[in-house]
Amino acid sequence: MFTKFWQLMLIVLLSTTVVIAQKQVATSTAKNSSSGADVKKEIQIISESPGNTEIQKAPLSTAEKLADAEVFTGYTDANVYFGSGLMKDETDATSVVVTIGTGTSTTTGTTSTVTPYKTYWMDGQDQLLFLASELSTAGLGAGNITAWAFNVSSSAAFTCNSFTISLQHTALTVLTSFTTTGWTTCYTANVTPVVGWNTYTFTAPFAWNGTSNLLVKVCYNNATWSNNSHVYYTTTTANTHAYYYNDLSTSSGCDVTASSGVHAMRPNVQITGAATAAPYLTVIPNTLNFGYVAPASFFDLPYILSGGNLTPAAGNITVTAPVGGDFLVSYAGSPFAGSVLVPYTGGSLPNSTITVRFQPSAPNTLYSGNVTNAGGSATTQNVAVSGSTYWYSKYCTSSATSTADEDIFNVTVGALNNSSDCSTLAPGPGSVKNMYSNYTTTVAAPDLVASLSIPFSVQIGTCGGNYSNAIKIFIDYNADGDFADPDEEEYVSAAATSGPHFETGNISVPAGATLGVTMMRVVNVETTVPSGILPCGTYTWGETEDYLVNIVAPTNPWLSAIPGSLNFGSWPSGSTSTELPYALTGGNLNPPAGNITVTPPPNFEVSATSGGPYSAAPIMVPYNGGTVSQNIYVVFKPTAPNTVYTGTIVNAGGGASANVAVSGSSPCDPFPLPYCNYFDDAAFPLCWSQGYAGGVSTNRWSVSATANAGGAANEMHAYWVSAVGESWLQSPTLIVPAGGAILTFKHLYDDYGAGL
Repeated sequence: MFTKFWQLMLIVLLSTTVVIAQKQVATSTAKNSSSGADVKKEIQIISESPGNTEIQKAPLSTAEKLADAEVFTGYTDANVYFGSGLMKDETDATSVVVTIGTGTSTTTGTTSTVTPYKTYWMDGQDQLLFLASELSTAGLGAGNITAWAFNVSSSAAFTCNSFTISLQHTALTVLTSFTTTGWTTCYTANVTPVVGWNTYTFTAPFAWNGTSNLLVKVCYNNATWSNNSHVYYTTTTANTHAYYYNDLSTSSGCDVTASSGVHAMRPNVQITGAATAAPYLTVIPNTLNFGYVAPASFFDLPYILSGGNLTPAAGNITVTAPVGGDFLVSYAGSPFAGSVLVPYTGGSLPNSTITVRFQPSAPNTLYSGNVTNAGGSATTQNVAVSGSTYWYSKYCTSSATSTADEDIFNVTVGALNNSSDCSTLAPGPGSVKNMYSNYTTTVAAPDLVASLSIPFSVQIGTCGGNYSNAIKIFIDYNADGDFADPDEEEYVSAAATSGPHFETGNISVPAGATLGVTMMRVVNVETTVPSGILPCGTYTWGETEDYLVNIVAPTNPWLSAIPGSLNFGSWPSGSTSTELPYALTGGNLNPPAGNITVTPPPNFEVSATSGGPYSAAPIMVPYNGGTVSQNIYVVFKPTAPNTVYTGTIVNAGGGASANVAVSGSSPCDPFPLPYCNYFDDAAFPLCWSQGYAGGVSTNRWSVSATANAGGAANEMHAYWVSAVGESWLQSPTLIVPAGGAILTFKHLYDDYGAGL
């Protein structure tokens, strides 16, 4: 099997439509190449002939620590040899990884005010404030900070170019805007976030003095945008987060000096630095959710307890369960009890597993409390524990009788986001793979606010053939153990759909819904009549999934904008699009009477009346009695061709806000000459197309943000595998003045690593 890659640079001075073609003509032999693993900085190990290659690692500073590790592996061919061995750093500084922020909240979709990976936008900057007291309490002491990490909850797998982390000391205790001077750059690289902790080891450590507050700047500079990667965050008592995001075509998010806003939602972080001298205890995780456990039974979950600088040098940490006997604790195989002693020596407690047992005594009850960890003169650390004895058995059963064809692959409602596939057996009682899935015991119940509309989506996949199917969603709003009451059939498909698909909409929780945990049932049935789907009984093909939801009372001011995004498609520059509406609703607004300000972004206009007049300036929507319900009508007015427009309509007032993402584009006009394109962007070039013929079975030209064999990132390339044929790129229409035409282009090819 062989592969060819082609890389292009094209300059057109005078021309008409340009076609660049290539054909596969021969095979070639792959050539092996590689480099050593990353130690502290990238080290390439290259030998001109077979044999051992020796490298000398430069001395590390006292702030650096490198564990014993195999840093390269054996491989030999006629050109390159890599030895196999260990590299050991002779220096070893005391360091600690501390976690700041325990929140489990996370943003989703296009919300860009919290995450530092706001790649829904081309450029972004965040400044985060950490008080010295927070850092010391967490166990961080004066000394070099050598690494920084963010906890990613969902990844768009999109690269942040020139992702830069800078630090400085500050006397600020609250943020009102960006700080523009005094920064020390500690880390710069192109990074692609993955789910979990993403740790960035500093190339220039920052010497924290141990007493000043710490200000952190995170920014990046992209030429394209995709979706956001989201992080877990904690809401602080003051504004500790200033942010900015935009699509900057000629500058970087790192250069921005004015923030878009400030708030108290700060991403959870891990900081690697010097250990503080103050006693500390750490619990990971700090929340245990047992889900559903039947009365008179039990379920165990562990957490890790550790600590340092404890006084006296030897003693015990007392671990105490909540009173009542429904939660018990155990250490090192000890009997489960209301409390247990965990011994430590030398002022240090290594990672110790504490097991918490939930053994509820009453049915249909929510349990919660804190397991306290106290001693060693350290601040007491709590592990929040919760569980429930609400169970699906009080409800009628629903199930398919065949494992074939349709299955539910994802259910998303508010904070609930649960995925499965054809191989998934749900862990809850009564689950039967591909027929019935009980997630009431393991998936946390999302909060659904009474009187609010909450967006949902359901993904239908297939474990067999593709046939017409539909869904219904049922919620037991009065918690009486059935789905027979009015409004409890929450959603029904408008029509049957053949095969895999997504269904989206909004769940409107009645204002009078019974507060507390209740059942939500999602039923997918192979049928052409959606209205015939029932909450109980059996059917042949499809799947039923059960979840818990928690109905809560509205207490804070709120605004809701549905849908949360409007895409106008393509409209010629200078034209006005057809209007698209969204519903603006709200409650508990303060003051009880006032105005909601609706502010559109450039090239979009709004009106409270269908048909206009429309305004590019903010409009006021009055409300009374603390509530608002108003349709807002939006039009798109592009002013330039060949342009993608995006923005956010901000709806704010009464102590609440809600945003609507808007987007549109203008079609390609003929390009005037001269024209130049280096094909070196991370996206397919605007207004170009492609084609293919011969043995090539599909379009083969693409752009990759990562390097292909023998090439570099962000290069236009095409490839075949064991095929003879041709593929071409075709330019947009070019405006040719009178006279001749000169076409200049350069193409390089790489035979699967053989070099250009």
